[in-house]
Amino acid sequence: MRSHLTLTLLLAACGGAVGTDADDPFTTPLPTCGDGVLDLGEECDDGAANSDAGADACRSTCRVASCGDGVVDGDEVCDDGNGIGGDGCDPTCSPETGPLEAEPNDVPFQATAVQPGLPVSGGLPEYDVDCYKVSVADNAWIDARATGPDGTCPPELVLTLFAPDGDELSILYPEAEDGCVHLDPSVVEDARFLDAGDYTVCVEGLLRTAVPAYKLTLEVGDDSCLGTGFTPDPEDDPDRDGLANACDSDDDGDGVLDEDDNCPTTPNGGQIGRMTTARNGYIVHWLLAGPYANVPVGPLGSCDPSEVDQTGVPDAEAVPELAGSAGDATWIAWFEPGETIDLTDVYDAQTYREAYAVSWVYSATTRDAVLAVGADDGHRVWFDGELIGNDPTCHGVNTDQFGYPVELTAGWHRVMIKVHDHGGGWGFKARFKTPGGSAITDLEVSLSALGSWVDDQGDEDGDHIGDVCDPTP
Repeated sequence: MRSHLTLTLLLAACGGAVGTDADDPFTTPLPTCGDGVLDLGEECDDGAANSDAGADACRSTCRVASCGDGVVDGDEVCDDGNGIGGDGCDPTCSPETGPLEAEPNDVPFQATAVQPGLPVSGGLPEYDVDCYKVSVADNAWIDARATGPDGTCPPELVLTLFAPDGDELSILYPEAEDGCVHLDPSVVEDARFLDAGDYTVCVEGLLRTAVPAYKLTLEVGDDSCLGTGFTPDPEDDPDRDGLANACDSDDDGDGVLDEDDNCPTTPNGGQIGRMTTARNGYIVHWLLAGPYANVPVGPLGSCDPSEVDQTGVPDAEAVPELAGSAGDATWIAWFEPGETIDLTDVYDAQTYREAYAVSWVYSATTRDAVLAVGADDGHRVWFDGELIGNDPTCHGVNTDQFGYPVELTAGWHRVMIKVHDHGGGWGFKARFKTPGGSAITDLEVSLSALGSWVDDQGDEDGDHIGDVCDPTP
C-alpha cells in the first residue's frame, strides 16, 4: 500500500490526473478474449459472436471450432466432446458403425460378448482395459487383431487371451516391424486346439497409456485340424506325425487306436518298433524307482548317495521288472522326449531323497565306450552289476560331466544310476560316447532284462491304465 500511495503522490506532483488519461496504464483496458481484437495467444476473437454452441463459431476461449468441442461443425458428422472412440463417434468426429464396447468391461468376468468376424469399436482412456469374449466349440481356434479405426495400426496395443476359468493363456505385444498386435493361432500355441467354452481377449494400451480409438476383430474356427496348417506342440504330438492329439486317432502311433489304448499318449502297443537312443545318443527310456525320502547320506558328504540298498536287494544285483517291487516303491516306466530326466516331474518327496533308474542297451558290435553322466546331485553308476562310478558332490545336471570307461561287448547291458538329492533340482542324463568323444547313437534300448522291449497293453493292477503310463502300476 505504501508504494501505491507514493506513486500516486509522485504523479500528482508532476501534474498528472490519476485515472483520467487514456494513455494512463491504470485506465487502459488489458487485451481480453471476447473484445473482438485478435490478440497474442488467441486463434480467433469475434467479440460478442463468440459462441460455445454455434457451428463453426469462434469459441468463448478464443479457439477455433474443432472436433471434440461438443458442437457439430460443418466438416463434422458427429461431435460428442470426449475425443475417445467406442461410443458412436470416433476421435475424428465420424460415426462409428457396428458394435461398440460397453463399460464396465475392464476384467474378464465383465467381458462384452461379441460376434466373431464383426469388428467392435472401442477407446482407451489412460489405465483403461477393455475385455471381449467369444464362445468356441471343442478343438476350436481364436484369432484376434487390433487396428486403428481406418485399419492401420493404432498407437501400441497389448492383447491378452484368457481361458474360460480366467487363467491367463498368452499376452501379445506389438510387433517391432509395424507396431501391430495380432493373436495369430498359427504362431500362438495357446490360441488353437481349445477346449469348449467362453474365451476372453482383453485390449489395453502399452504401459496402460491412452489409445483414443481402435477396432478389435475376433475370428473363431470350429476345427483346429482342418485346413489350418497348425504345427502342434511336441507335447501334443507324441508320435511326431504332424497331427495334434485332437486330430489323431492314434496319438502315440503304437498301432492301438486311442479308444482301445490304455496308454493313449505313451507307446505300449503292438507296433512300437525298436526302441533306440535319441539322435544325440541319450537314453530316454528308463525304469524308475522311488522316491526314497529322508534317507541318510553316504560317508563322503552331504550329496553322497546312501549306502542303503533301497530296492530290497543289493543294488548291484537289482534286475527290475515293470510294475515289480522296489522295496517300498514300484518300478515305473518313464519315456522322456528331451534328454534330461527331471525327477521332480516324476516324484514329490522331501529331501534328502533318492531314486533309481535302470535301462538295458544293446550293442551290435564290441567296442570301447564311455558312459557319460550328468546328475543333480550326487550319483552312483553300475554297469552290468559292477559299480563303475560314484560322485558325492552337490551340483546341477551338467552335460557329460562324468565319464566312466566301459567295454560294450556285442549284446545287452544293464545300466543303473542312483541319484541322491540334497535340495532344489533333482535329475540326471546319460549316454554312451566313443573314447574320442562322439555320441554313440546306434544302441537299442529296452525296459526288460529279457531283450527287445515288447508290450501288450499290460495292466498289472487292473485299473485300466497301462503299466507303461501308470504312476502306480
